[in-house]
Amino acid sequence: MTARLVAKDIVKRFGGVTALDGVSLALDQGTVLGLIGPNGSGKTTLLNVLSGTMRPTSGGVFLDGQRIDRLPAYRVVRAGVAKTHQIPKPFPLLTVRENVLAAAMFGPGASAREGKELREGVERVLHLVELESRAPSLASALTVQEKKRLEFGRALATGARFLLLDETFAGLSPDEVRKSVEVFRRVQAEVGFGAMVVEHVMRAVLGVAPKADATTVIVGPNGAGKSTVLNVVDGLLAPSAGHVFFKGQEITRLAAHARPERGIAACPEGRRLFPQLTTEGNLRLGAYTRRARKEAEASLARVYELFPRLRQRAQVKAARLSGGEQQMVGIGRALMAKPDLLVLDEPSLGLAPKVVTEIFETIRRLRESGLAVLAVEQNAYQALRVADYGYVMQEGRVAKEGPPAELLDLEALRRSYFAIS
Repeated sequence: MTARLVAKDIVKRFGGVTALDGVSLALDQGTVLGLIGPNGSGKTTLLNVLSGTMRPTSGGVFLDGQRIDRLPAYRVVRAGVAKTHQIPKPFPLLTVRENVLAAAMFGPGASAREGKELREGVERVLHLVELESRAPSLASALTVQEKKRLEFGRALATGARFLLLDETFAGLSPDEVRKSVEVFRRVQAEVGFGAMVVEHVMRAVLGVAPKADATTVIVGPNGAGKSTVLNVVDGLLAPSAGHVFFKGQEITRLAAHARPERGIAACPEGRRLFPQLTTEGNLRLGAYTRRARKEAEASLARVYELFPRLRQRAQVKAARLSGGEQQMVGIGRALMAKPDLLVLDEPSLGLAPKVVTEIFETIRRLRESGLAVLAVEQNAYQALRVADYGYVMQEGRVAKEGPPAELLDLEALRRSYFAIS
């Protein structure tokens, strides 16, 4: 049975100030939950309540059905919930190895571990967080990035099933954030702990806790590199440098034809249908993977529910369909693969305004059904209105990123599209 950490109706007041007002959430072991919000919104207070360093005014915290919010913080750690500090607080005059050892001697089942087993556990943590070479160094001599890595490692060394990470990526350079996200993904996939990540660095939040039903949109002028990004995600192009991760696993060198089996399906620009096959014939080709073949009939029914017009045109050859109908078939064919991530390249290109509206309404419905969508789109305003997060690309680089509300500024988009500095 999967372990679960639950907060139920948490209220926390400081005198007349209410920091938390009826917060409820659940975190399963093996999953990652991102928590964002402005300063003063109660994020760190919630972590403090979950970790036992603060008691709620009302409500409760439960681990595997057992109430833990009345336990002292050290017993919460021993129960399996560990928290990092926003500002790393290692023992400055102990070495990196000794800091990890101190944590390993404190967590769940610590009393049963001793001697060789304890030392091996410490070395494994140092390897996981890539601090082996710094193991003999005093913690006070570490860089900010290394101290944050050590803070993560100490929480990991307790053996906790749930980690509460407070601003783990704050204060790092973009390259350091990228590297730290890679380390977190790899370690989380290998160890399988549940994690709640409080963070202001949105790129890091999306990197470690991608929203299962998120729609991410990439916009920008022609030649900015948008479709190249999708081709790398689809496996049609290999990156010259860098890595591609999906669901915690690296897929950089995974062949394009193998990615649908992993859960990635694409509708390319221009649809690329088989013109002499019927609408239904093109759709059924999308269900060629093992994961999709078993549910092909149910998937086809779902596609027809999304696009009723295709049911009427099921036996019509693709060459005789309108542009809008062909786009529906392209999206439907990708959905037949039962993807976890749907990749769309210019889904509204060349379509009539009424059809464009229908396509974006479909994207919205897919998002609400729990499907993640990554789309490149030239209709920036329409796309950002259905997105959870957006990137503006320019000359092969990300010029701006953030929630749609931050990108829907007319002047800012104009400058990005026309390369006005």
